[in-house]
Amino acid sequence: MKEKEEKEEKQEKKKKKLSLSKTITMLILAFFCIAMSYSFYAYNDIITDFKIDFDKKDYSTANSLMVSKGNFNPAKKLLLYTDLKNYFSAYIDDLMSSYKNNSLSDEATLAALSEVERYGVVNDKISEAKKNIPLLNDSANNFSLGMKLYKDKNYLDAYNAFDKVSNFDDNFLKAEEYKKEVINSIKEETLSSAEKLVSENYFSKAISLLEDNAKYYSNDKDILSKIDEYKDEKNKFLNKDSTNKNSASDSSKNTSSNSSSNESKANNLSNDSSKNTTNSNSNTDSTTKTTSVAAMTINANTINSLNLTSDTSYLVYVNLSAQKTYVFKGKKNDWSLVKNYSCSTGIKGSETPSGVYTVKEKGDWFYSTDYKEGAKYWVQFDGNYLFHSLPYNESKTKITDYTLGKAASHGCIRLKVEDAKWIYDNITRGSKVIIN
Repeated sequence: MKEKEEKEEKQEKKKKKLSLSKTITMLILAFFCIAMSYSFYAYNDIITDFKIDFDKKDYSTANSLMVSKGNFNPAKKLLLYTDLKNYFSAYIDDLMSSYKNNSLSDEATLAALSEVERYGVVNDKISEAKKNIPLLNDSANNFSLGMKLYKDKNYLDAYNAFDKVSNFDDNFLKAEEYKKEVINSIKEETLSSAEKLVSENYFSKAISLLEDNAKYYSNDKDILSKIDEYKDEKNKFLNKDSTNKNSASDSSKNTSSNSSSNESKANNLSNDSSKNTTNSNSNTDSTTKTTSVAAMTINANTINSLNLTSDTSYLVYVNLSAQKTYVFKGKKNDWSLVKNYSCSTGIKGSETPSGVYTVKEKGDWFYSTDYKEGAKYWVQFDGNYLFHSLPYNESKTKITDYTLGKAASHGCIRLKVEDAKWIYDNITRGSKVIIN
């Protein structure tokens, strides 16, 4: 009897343990289901907000959301890749449809594709889409041409080819590096040719050669120093020639060797100037003067006497001292001033470069993590130097600096938002930009 009771007691305890185990298991399953439901709910909010921001082209906010939220959410790890792939596939289809209907420019389409590309989920589809955009095909051809010209040591044409490589091209950074090498080669060749001209006393030609190629090396200290050096040598040559002639007229003797020497100088001088008189100041004033375009005084009164051309019907001039941007429309010696904007150029140490440039790429937004600010409606004229709006915060909701009319930028040319948009909308690739 006692054994029977002990056996029943053991069975009862076993039943209780099984019941408790089942209860715990059910609680765990219930907790897991609740946690997963919340996980899917939270993930759905993330992906929905991401799509809304991306559709609005608020790429920075969209990316920040994707990077910072739900990193430990199992639903995100499980579903994100597939959801992004499906979303971006449809996004690219719509994007290319708008492009083919001429609703989007090459630049705007490539900018959107670049934003999609950073997520790395539909790269094959992006590559196919890019094949249908002529800008990239032209860019690739220009890079190949630039490489060929570079190997052939045709540096001027190589620079122009590399300069047409789009910043959306995979070879853009390589092209920028080759441009630097090309500029150094152009500088060396130009200095060598100028030295040869100076050795033959063709000073004006040497100075003109250095200034005519200023667009390639801008405010290079070596070049500026050489120009000043050649100008001094030219004045000394003219003064010396004048002194020799005056001495010869005052003296009753003029030997054959002196005559030959003076004749040689006179012949060289005739190649270097338009008139040769016995007065040194007169000689200096009558010498043909070739002024670098980047040093010209350009305004509505002078522009039509400077033989300025542009590959488009627009020409943009930035006056650094006045902190003004002027837009002219027309053609060579028939330009009309259409816009006059107050602007803000580079501060000391980050000066906006002087020179002659052409408009290259455009975009409606960028953000610099280095400076913690971005800007709207950028128009590139040289490397990282741009026309753009006043600076904004990362979310594009607030202008962070309203300064205009004095130097305040990191080298770019800042404008009012509406002024930057006008340039973005109207100044096309190839338009000439002059800054001094």
